[in-house]
Amino acid sequence: MKFLKGLFKFLPIFVLAGLMMLKVNVLTAAPIATIVACFVAYITEKIKMNDLIDAAVDNVKGLILVFFILMFAYAMASAFMSTGVGASIVNMSLSLGLNARTVAVTGFIVTCILSVATGTSWGTFAACAPIFLWLNHIVGGDILLTTAA
Repeated sequence: MKFLKGLFKFLPIFVLAGLMMLKVNVLTAAPIATIVACFVAYITEKIKMNDLIDAAVDNVKGLILVFFILMFAYAMASAFMSTGVGASIVNMSLSLGLNARTVAVTGFIVTCILSVATGTSWGTFAACAPIFLWLNHIVGGDILLTTAA
């Protein structure tokens, strides 16, 4: 019986995967799977609907903060690129001898320092990705290694 209950808890994942395989838009499939997950939690764990809604609202509050951080970070990256800061960083890096072998290591070190200094990995990604991917393209480095760094 516990096995069937455990298998039943995977129903929202199966619903989401099935809808995605049927080429249903993700903006439609995700809410449907979320509603199925609420019903599964209500049936298997006897959680009240008010508690489910409260948990969902609390999680959305956390996501909103993440989206604001991302919006600010991408706005800063866009401002840097449009004002020429990104191009000057690329030119300075090339004049200092950055090449295809060192672009990923340099990107890793810079993003580590920036991530610790700012306290957010999202902002670091948004600020550094355009610059280091652009540098990687210019010097002909490994795109996967640079993206992972």
